[in-house]
Amino acid sequence: WMYATIGCSDSALPLSCLDKIVETEKPSDAFEALVELGAGPVIDFLWSLAALGIINKSFVDEKVCTLQTDLCGYLATEWMSGRLSFLKEASNPGLIRRSYLVQYALSALKYGTETKLQLPPDFKTLYEELARECAGADRRRELDKVREDLKSTLASLNLEVHQALPRPDLGYMLSVELRSSRPTLIEVYGRSDCYEGVKDRQSRPGGGWALRIQHLRAAGYSVVVIGFDQWEGLSRTDGMDGRARWLQNLISASEWASGPAGTVGTPTAKRPDGPEAE
Repeated sequence: WMYATIGCSDSALPLSCLDKIVETEKPSDAFEALVELGAGPVIDFLWSLAALGIINKSFVDEKVCTLQTDLCGYLATEWMSGRLSFLKEASNPGLIRRSYLVQYALSALKYGTETKLQLPPDFKTLYEELARECAGADRRRELDKVREDLKSTLASLNLEVHQALPRPDLGYMLSVELRSSRPTLIEVYGRSDCYEGVKDRQSRPGGGWALRIQHLRAAGYSVVVIGFDQWEGLSRTDGMDGRARWLQNLISASEWASGPAGTVGTPTAKRPDGPEAE
C-alpha cells in the first residue's frame, strides 16, 4: 500500500487500516469501518485502489467491487445532502481530495479494463461536476514560468503549440499541446507532484502524477514528460541553446515524431545576456 498512500493528505488511512479493510471477509463490515472514519478517508481509500491499479482487474474479487459500489453510493448520497461541501474548497484538504475522487472516477468509469464494476448513476453525476471544477483549478502556478519557457523553446524549433486548455471531462488542465495530426502533450511535473525516496532521498513523481499520465494516454494523447527540476537544471547550466537541443532530442524520440507532422526543426534560440542566462 505504500505506493498508493504516498502524497496523500495528512489524515490518509494508515497502512495497517487499509490492509485490514481489504482482508475483511464481509464487504458490509469494511464499509461500516470506512464510513465511520468519514468521507475524507473513504476518498483516500478509493484513490489508493486507483493508484494501485486494482479497481476492476480480473484478479479483483467480488468483495472489493461490492465495497467500491457501496462507498460510491455513500459519497453520492452525502454530496446530494450537502455534507461534502469541503470538496469545493480552494485549499487543502478539499482540493486534494476533490482531485483524488476525480482520478478514482476516471479510472473506474472511463478507463477501466473490465465492466464488472458497476457504480451508481448518482456517483457519475458527482464525478462530472467535480471534474469541471478540477479542470478549472488545475493550473499549478509554480509551473507557469516553465510553460512559458517551453513555448518559447518550441517556437525556436519551428513547432506550433496550443495554449494550455482545460479538459472538463478529465478534470485536468493540459500543459502544452503540439499542433499536429497526432495529439501530443508536453506535461511538466512540479515539486508538489513529487515525493522523496526513502533510500536515496531523490524526488520522484507520486501516484497522482502517474494516474494523470495514464488518463491522458487513455484519452488518446501521446505524452512527453518533463520534470520541473530537469528543466530548471538545464536553464542554469546549458542556457537556451542547450535546452532547445535537449527538448529537440526528447520530442524526436517520442511517439509524436512518427506522425505525419513529426518534424522538429533546428534550434534558433540564442543564449541571453545578463542574469537570465544563469
